[in-house]
Amino acid sequence: MKSTTTSNDSISVFAPATVANVGPGFDCFGFALAGAGDVVHARLTDEPGVHIARIANDDGRLPLLAAQNTAGKAAQVVWQQPPDLSEAHGLELEIIKGLPLSAGLGGSAASAVAGAVAAMHLVAQLSARPYDDELVLQAALSGEMVASGSRHADNVAPSLYGGFTVVQANEPPHIARFIPQIELHVAAVTPAIAVSTKAAREALPKMIPLTDAAQNWANSASLVLALFTADEKLLRASLRDVVVEPCRAKLIPDFAAVKNAALESGAYGCSISGSGPTVFALAPNRQIAQAAAEAMSAVFARRDLAADIIVTTIDSEGARRR
Repeated sequence: MKSTTTSNDSISVFAPATVANVGPGFDCFGFALAGAGDVVHARLTDEPGVHIARIANDDGRLPLLAAQNTAGKAAQVVWQQPPDLSEAHGLELEIIKGLPLSAGLGGSAASAVAGAVAAMHLVAQLSARPYDDELVLQAALSGEMVASGSRHADNVAPSLYGGFTVVQANEPPHIARFIPQIELHVAAVTPAIAVSTKAAREALPKMIPLTDAAQNWANSASLVLALFTADEKLLRASLRDVVVEPCRAKLIPDFAAVKNAALESGAYGCSISGSGPTVFALAPNRQIAQAAAEAMSAVFARRDLAADIIVTTIDSEGARRR
């Protein structure tokens, strides 16, 4: 993790936004977005336990009770590991949301990751224990469970480690991480609509034709190969999801037109980020990514839907001190 100077009793940690699923990689692929993310400020107190003093930019929607908050729960899991420490010291958190809620950009995971990392650094400092990456991951997964109801690492892993991650298993977590060898720019467009995780899960197919499953397996393998070998043609062919995207597309107004606008702008491919409503496109340069973002936003505008735009690259660092 990249370090900056901090006082002895406080720390600030940034955790980036993420795109999960990434086309055919449902519940296993993810990558981190440079620039956008959540920040958790943590400081030591004399009052035992983990407490949340303030949450900014959430319009009062997120709980201040630590056990019911993703960052708070993740920090609790770390803080409770050395009992002698947690009984003698407390932790106060301030959460600065830089990501919209329920947007499909991994906001709950980013907060959980930032809370876990901040707590771990202070635990290591106070107890002279080594920084425990495995504990941080487990704590962040516990925090994510507060929001999503399950310990899925597809957003947590890229936010924590940066780069492109593949979650081979969730329990116990088995995660591979790599940096794509092809230049990638990302256009992420979030329309002003709500897509609940419950609705997105209910839209999933109960049965999958074997031919569709085989196509997604092939596309998933080909996508990773394309990122490793910088094969643009293969990337364009493999960034396709024939299983989940068709079912969730109906939750996003004019999704087909939005996707087509990105492709016509020159993007490698376009799909739904996480559960949505954010739609992302991968492009070979910033100019094409910007053009794709504006074209996608214009489609939403025809529906009188405002949309937030992010044009960025993949964050290779992951969570880090600020």
